[in-house]
Amino acid sequence: MTPPIRSTLPTPSFLILGSVGLNVVILVFVLTLISSSILPRYGVSVVPAESRYHIGTYDPAYMRVLTITPGDSPRCFLESKLIKDGVRGLSREFDELIEKTPQEHRHHLTIVLYADKSISLGMMQSVIDLVLSKGMHCASAAEPGH
Repeated sequence: MTPPIRSTLPTPSFLILGSVGLNVVILVFVLTLISSSILPRYGVSVVPAESRYHIGTYDPAYMRVLTITPGDSPRCFLESKLIKDGVRGLSREFDELIEKTPQEHRHHLTIVLYADKSISLGMMQSVIDLVLSKGMHCASAAEPGH
């Protein structure tokens, strides 16, 4: 029979085991970071086009939707109100909207332009120019393709 061996080494404490475990986690993390920059990447990467324009966050309280519908003479609706006299009528409505808005919030005013696909680009551009000339922001809304 073999005599029992008695060790004089202290039993490993939680601090020693914890530091070993932490070192292993850090090592795996560092190796993952290094290998992702060294190994080649396959597949498709999508890079958005650079633009000096960006979509910011808009305050819904100061956002109005302008809808342009097709017809012999396109009709414009600001929210649900039919605007008469085309672009001149829109100019008057925008002036009223600006007057109703408190001075400190006028820079938040945003017109979201939603136009039918049959509306000419010239008509849309004249509305966009009008919105911008009044000092408001303009955004364009569209339907997703089918």
